[in-house]
Amino acid sequence: MDNGAFIVNVPATLPPAHPIALVQAQLSMLHVVYIFLWWTLIRLIFSNESFLFSDASFSNTYPTPLNPSPKDKRTVTRIESMRIDCTTKEKCVGACRIHKAKSPERSLRNTSQVLLL
Repeated sequence: MDNGAFIVNVPATLPPAHPIALVQAQLSMLHVVYIFLWWTLIRLIFSNESFLFSDASFSNTYPTPLNPSPKDKRTVTRIESMRIDCTTKEKCVGACRIHKAKSPERSLRNTSQVLLL
């Protein structure tokens, strides 16, 4: 770094090409029309009952603040709190302290590794 000079590292290889540049497929209007006709033909051949979710019923009206959905149709979320009771927690903390007391060098080594990172 003497005299204000510095070194710039240049990679030996070029960076990889952008993934979009690697796509070989070309989109053409003829292909779009072909796909549209293909899926129209599929819909004509197969009945509506054989499609996935064809038996699902839904309403075209959506709830709004002025027109909310009825209470029996609303989504209900239930939350359960899973807590450890006091005696189990005391047993776990006591077992951890006993385990830590049995191997102090191991706990110190792990602490130093964490502090060094």
